Amino acid sequence: MSKSLYSLLIGTIFLIVSSCSSVGFQLRAPAGAQSLEASSCFLIVEKLFGSARIRDFKKKNYHFTKITSSSNRRFIQSVTGDLEHENLFYFHVESQYLKYLNDKIFKDKQITYGFTVLYQNIFYDKILKDPYLSEVMAIKYADYKGLRIAFNSGSIFEEKKILELLQEVYNQTAIKFEKELKKYPFEAYLSDAPEQIKNIRKWFVAGSGRSADRAAAASRIARKLPNENIPHFQNNKAALKSLLAKVDSLHNQIIDSFLNQNSSGFLERSAIDESNYVLSQELIDLIRKINVNAPDHFTSFNRSVQQYFGVNITQDEFKLLTDYLNAVDTFSPPIFQEETLPLNLSLAKKGLISADISQKGAEGQYQNMSRLIGISNPSTAIERVREGYWVVDKSIKNARDWFLTAINYTGPPDNIKQVYHSGDDILFFPDSEVTRFEKSEILKKLANHQNPSEFRIVFLPPRYSDSGINIAENLKSKLIVEAENIEKSIRRLVKAELSLAQSKELGIAINIRPTTKAMSFEIMVSSSNLIPRKKLRAILNQIKVSEEIPHKFKFTFIKPNS
Repeated sequence: MSKSLYSLLIGTIFLIVSSCSSVGFQLRAPAGAQSLEASSCFLIVEKLFGSARIRDFKKKNYHFTKITSSSNRRFIQSVTGDLEHENLFYFHVESQYLKYLNDKIFKDKQITYGFTVLYQNIFYDKILKDPYLSEVMAIKYADYKGLRIAFNSGSIFEEKKILELLQEVYNQTAIKFEKELKKYPFEAYLSDAPEQIKNIRKWFVAGSGRSADRAAAASRIARKLPNENIPHFQNNKAALKSLLAKVDSLHNQIIDSFLNQNSSGFLERSAIDESNYVLSQELIDLIRKINVNAPDHFTSFNRSVQQYFGVNITQDEFKLLTDYLNAVDTFSPPIFQEETLPLNLSLAKKGLISADISQKGAEGQYQNMSRLIGISNPSTAIERVREGYWVVDKSIKNARDWFLTAINYTGPPDNIKQVYHSGDDILFFPDSEVTRFEKSEILKKLANHQNPSEFRIVFLPPRYSDSGINIAENLKSKLIVEAENIEKSIRRLVKAELSLAQSKELGIAINIRPTTKAMSFEIMVSSSNLIPRKKLRAILNQIKVSEEIPHKFKFTFIKPNS
């Protein structure tokens, strides 16, 4: 680098830092990524350092197209249920940290889906280049998390050969995946991440078996293995049987400890047998949201349990609850989606409305717990939890339909030019900008749902309000994730002061109000008469002065329709 060019670079950096300081902007290392400052300084710094390379990564890994939606449909039709396929051998590989990478580190779904696409392309290309695997490949499936492939296999010997070749492909893919990622400025984001997430080669875990769900269960076993071998369901039946015995033992201990304290909903009757009890969906949701890295996570959890259920738990009981949920989660069935669509934010020319249907993970675990009571056979367990999956799938679709009705959308739910959905995430791209009045009306309609707290709503405009400049696509995804995290923080802080019944009635929408100099948010809140307005206002004002939300924001109350 020449001396003059070096001086110019140093001068430019100094100018940026000076101008950022003048508007109160604090430069944060990417690893922190705990909040987003969408000021002009942020945009300049992002453009100068690494942004172009990350945009290049997202462009190159925009969508996986080598397995089509018609292939997905064939796969789903062939494998629904846990019927053992004598002539098919199933392989399952998925990202085990997708949600954490998106919510806690990168806060950009296009980046984290890009990781999956990169992995899929590397792995699938190696399958196609292998003369034996490509010849015996029968049906295949791809989604946001990974790949599922079934191979023709007429004997144990063929099955063994397929698994050996898959192991080689899996190992080679992990090496190349890590090498490819190191070409981009991603590692800086991981410097403060938990140690297991820094091991890029273990981001994707795999399993195998004689049905799609068995292969998925085997991949859950792989999460707990220190090596990178692909477990086979059949070879791990003893371990799974032992785990089912543990599930039953933990369940019995929980019933013995808490059944007599269940007047406030700590436990809930089983979904399929009202004579049995399991953890309530509300309690499961609390457990799933524990931040185990926080030093006060037990104290915080116990405070919530006392408030909602009137139950005081010990450290041993806390471990009992978390161990139970973790053991049950091993048997959780994979989600099936006929079509995987890329997140095309260029469609948001008039802004967008984001809806995250929350609490469905807890509903799924409640269904799993209900169906695993007294089950000792791993194959039976896999079949039963799949039945519960369809119950939750219907619940998600019903919530999605409620949302689409609330926004007055009358077209087909699979109209990709206006509606994008992935599981419990929905994006709606309106034909015209959503007015302030329309936003209020949407929140009022959602308040009439049986559980308004299920909907995490974000309104994103198409441009900055002070300049009229369009918001860059690479910033839109980050803003949505940041707004969702604000909603989670607001809800967590408000729920700490409310009863369980009151918290279910609380509707929150985040209205993003960006300018080129600062980012502010309007927190739109609706509640029923269960929550006295004076009490809610006092709670929200306390949150505002506590500075726990590192953004400029204001609260607006929306009165629900009677």
